[in-house]
This record gives sequence, C-alpha cells and structure tokens, in this order.
Amino acid sequence: MKQSFFKIYNKIKEDETLVSLNKGLFISFGGQILAFIFATLLHILFARAAGPSNYGIYAYASSWILLFALISKFGFGSALMRFIAAYEAKKDWALLKGIIIRSHQFSFSINLVFGSAIVIVFFLLKGETGLNITSVLIPAMFLGIAMTHLQLISSTLLGLRQVFLAKFISPVFRPVILSIVLGGFLLFPEKKVTGLDLIAFDAVATSLLVFVSAFFLYKKIPVIVRSTKAHFQSREWVSVTFPLFLLGLVQVAITQTDILMLGSLSGLKNAGIYNAVTKISFILTYMLISVNVVIAPLISRFYSLGEITKIKKIFRFIRILLATLSVPAAVALIIFSDLFLSVFGDDFSSGASALKIVVLGKLVSVIAGPVGFLYTMTDNHIIALKVFGFSAVLNIVLNYYFIKLWGINGAALASTITLIFWNVILITFSKKKFGCFI
Repeated sequence: MKQSFFKIYNKIKEDETLVSLNKGLFISFGGQILAFIFATLLHILFARAAGPSNYGIYAYASSWILLFALISKFGFGSALMRFIAAYEAKKDWALLKGIIIRSHQFSFSINLVFGSAIVIVFFLLKGETGLNITSVLIPAMFLGIAMTHLQLISSTLLGLRQVFLAKFISPVFRPVILSIVLGGFLLFPEKKVTGLDLIAFDAVATSLLVFVSAFFLYKKIPVIVRSTKAHFQSREWVSVTFPLFLLGLVQVAITQTDILMLGSLSGLKNAGIYNAVTKISFILTYMLISVNVVIAPLISRFYSLGEITKIKKIFRFIRILLATLSVPAAVALIIFSDLFLSVFGDDFSSGASALKIVVLGKLVSVIAGPVGFLYTMTDNHIIALKVFGFSAVLNIVLNYYFIKLWGINGAALASTITLIFWNVILITFSKKKFGCFI
C-alpha cells in the first residue's frame, strides 16, 4: 500500500491541473485538526462543568438548531460549491455573482418565514412545554440564522478554492472564542453555566464571524466580479438546490436521529453521554471532511470540463490516503475508548462500548472516501437522494427498536448499520458510473 500511495502521489504531483490538490489537503487537514482540538476542548469544558444531563440539553437543542440552519440553506450550501467551481472554470462571472447574491436572499427569506412559524408554534405551546420564549427561542433563532449565512459564505470560499479561509474562520475561531468565554465562566464556580448560556454565547460569536468571513470573501473574490452585473438563473438553481436540500435533510436525519431518539426514549443523560461518543469519534469524520472540502470543487470543475479521468485519479489517491491515516486512529479509539471518554467526566465512561461500535462504522465511511460528492457535485444527485432517503427511514426504524433493546449501544449499532449500508450502495453505483473503485 505504501508503494501504491507514493506512486499515485507522484503522478498527481506531476499533473499541473492537480498540483493545488496537495496544498489544499495540507491546509484542510491542518484546519480540521485544530478545529477538532478546539471543538473537543469546548465540549469537554462544558460537559465537566454542567454534567451529563445539562450537557444533554445543549446537545439536544443543538440538533434542532442544525436542522433549522439546514432548512434555511435550502440546498445552496452544496450548490454553491458545485456552481461556483463550474462558473469559475468557465469564467462566467455574471452567474457566479448572481448565485452568491441569490443564495443569501433566498436563505434569509426562509429564515424569516420558518423562524416566525417556530416563534408562533412555541408561543402557542409555551403553557404545555414550560419553555421561556425569550431565554430559549430568541438565542437559538439568532444562532440558526448566523449559522446559515456563515455556512453559505464558507461554501462560496470553498468553491473559489479558498480552503484556508473556509477551514479556519468558522471551524477553528468559533470554538476558540467559545472556549475562552466558557473558560472565563468556569473561573467563577458559583456561576453555573447552562445549555442556554452556551447557545447565547455561540449566537454572538457566530454572528461576529459572519461579518469577518464576508469581509474576506469580498477580498478574495475575483476583482472582475465586483464590477460585473449579476445574472440570475433562479429557476435552474432551485431545480438543483431543492433535491440537494432534501438530500441534506435526510443526511441530517441520519446523523441526528440517534441523539434525538435517544434523548426522547432513553433520557437526556444518555443523550449527553452519546453526544460525547460522537464528538470523540469525529476525529475520523474530520479526516473525511478535510478531503471533502478540497475534492468537491475539483469534482464539479473537472466534471463540467468533461475530464472524468482526473476525477478517477484523485479519487483513488484520496481513498489510499484516508485508509493510511484512519486505520491507526480507529484502532487507538477502540483500545483506549474508556480513557478518551473519561476526559468528559467519570459518568461518560459508560459509553465506551458505544464508541467502539460507532468507530467501526466511521472507519468504513472514511475508507469509502467522499463518494457522496460524486453525485452531489455532478448531475447524479437524484440517485444519492434516493439512497439517503431510504437510509434515513432505515435509521429511524433501527434506532427505535435498538434503543428500546440496548439503549446507548442500540443507538450506536443502528447508526453504524445505516452508515455502512448507504456507503456500500453508493460505492456499488459509483463503480458502474465512474469506475472510481476499480
């Protein structure tokens, strides 16, 4: 494998059109490592200060905020990477400017409509839920809106191949700011930090980063775009973003179903412990994310130019790279699962078996590579939508029965089976359509 790795690496290095891949991977991996360290530190600080139950409240609320941001983006996150990379390759600056403007207009409109609907529903149900609208809903709404536009800007930067800015502004600086704020709070033990406090801190920090990232986007966008009159193809964009929106919806359903159903069926304490399990296992997911953000615009760029051979070449290299890095990390997580979870607190060690199960599924997904982007960055996103849609239903059914039978371990097993299932299916189709797994 070592010889094969360096052989493919040298071939890519000699290809002028792919030389930026190596630089992009280096920057992305560096950013993801820092993001993982700071994000994990943030969750450790909060978990140790608040305990499993209060930490579970934050994890539960965060899942709903993530869903809000996903709905508001309406598929423009992936679409921006896809279209901007293609427009830049073809130097179609009018459409490039148009989709940037339209994505934020469209998402902000959904923010207002969807957010207003949530406010009304919570206001009508406040007597039954016991929730305070001002302290709970308002910070969460601001956080959801800020996350939406920060993610859109990040996708635009990735489409423009500005990997450094995309992978450092939000993934690194956001948890750093929150860790500093939370660390300051922990200096005063008499002031108990709650899940709602962290949501409020997060909303302020994320809002500030929206303006910072927008400034850097303005500086990095080609100068000619600033003076070009925007051209809009809203109908064509929506025809692509809507399936991508549904795809993102089912993907979030797959990734968040375990925590949401565990919290509902087994209690928020177990949800908090399981959230710590997912945070630790994210060290493997971060490896895949590091690759995804670099390879996604390249897939779109080369596909739009009809250069499928280059997609196959870089994809093969990526799979070998991921296998080389992820296997040792997975083995360490399995062997020292108790030790890794104990940093969150003594109560969290009970999730060690769940961590081992989750790691196995993550390892399969990482070695499979960014197979989903072969579909979302080309004209084959409908295939991915069908596969993920079926997987989401399968995930809900398995979680419902497995959680009742085995609690945290059942949630881990259900999610692992689902993860392996959709990867195997997409790999099978990819082998026929692209030849990337030959």
